[in-house]
Amino acid sequence: MSGMGQAFVAAIARPTSDADPTLEAALQNLYQVGHQTWPELVLPPERFASHLAERLLEPQGNLHEQLQALDTSALYLTCGCLLGLPPALLALESHFVGELDRVLGRFPGGPTLREEIKQRIRTKLLVAADGQAPKIGGYTGRGELSRWLKVVASREALALMRKGNREVPTDDRFLAEAISPNEDQELAYLKAHYRREFKVAFEEALSGLAPRQRALLRYQLVDGLSIDDLGVIYGVHRTTAARWLEKVRAELLDGTRERLIRGIKVGPAELDSIMQLIQSQLDVSIQRILETDPESPPDL
Repeated sequence: MSGMGQAFVAAIARPTSDADPTLEAALQNLYQVGHQTWPELVLPPERFASHLAERLLEPQGNLHEQLQALDTSALYLTCGCLLGLPPALLALESHFVGELDRVLGRFPGGPTLREEIKQRIRTKLLVAADGQAPKIGGYTGRGELSRWLKVVASREALALMRKGNREVPTDDRFLAEAISPNEDQELAYLKAHYRREFKVAFEEALSGLAPRQRALLRYQLVDGLSIDDLGVIYGVHRTTAARWLEKVRAELLDGTRERLIRGIKVGPAELDSIMQLIQSQLDVSIQRILETDPESPPDL
C-alpha cells in the first residue's frame, strides 16, 4: 500500500499491516469521482484520503462500508475549502451559498438580513479563528451538504433573532406542504378520493395553533433544531421543550381529525380506517421530515 492508502490508515491510527489491500484502489476511485464532480478542483490525493479518514465514526471498523455511507464528492469539495483553494471556494459559493436565499427568505429582514447572514456563514465556515480550523470541516459527509448548510443558515438567522428576543414568524403554507404522509397503496386510494379534504383539514388545524406552537414546529421540522436548541431559545429546560412539542403534535393531529370528520361523508368502517391512517402516518411524517429537503417537500 502506498500514497492515499498510507495517508488514510495513518489518519485513523491503524497499523498499515491491518489495512485492506483493496483500500488504495477504493480511495483512488473516490478521488476520481470527486474530481469528476468538481473538475476545476485538484486536491492533493493524500490530503483527501486523510480528510475522509478523519470523518469515520468507527476507525477500527469496516472501512469500505463506512466510506460508502459518506457523500465523498461533497467531502472532496469541503476538503478543498479547508485548504483555501480558489476553485473550491468558488464552487461552494455558486452551488450552495448562493442558493440559501429561499431558506433565509422565511425570516424577516429582507435582502439586507439575507446578505448579512450569508456573510456570517462565509466567515464562520471558511475563516480559521482562535486557532481552530474553519467550521466547514464540521461537515462529516453524512447527509447532503446543501441540507447541512441550510441548517447552518437557519441557526445564524435564529441567532440574530434571539438578540432581539423575537420569535421568527412561521409560514403556515410552508409547514402544511412540508408535513405530509408517506405514500402507500391505502394512502394513495384515500388521497385520490379525499385529497382536498385532507389538505383543508390539515391547514385549518395548523392555522388554529398558537403562534408559538407553529414556531416550535417550524424550528424542529424545517430548521432542524434539537430539543436542546429549543430550550436555549425559550429559556426552558429541554424536558419542557419536549413536552411542548408533544402537546403541539397531539393538538395538530386532533384538530386535523376533527375537521376531516366534519368534511367527509363515509361509513363507519372507512372512517375508522382513515382515522387510524391519519394517526399513524402523521406521526411518521413528523419524524421523517428531518430527512426531507424542506425546499422540495412531498405533495400532500
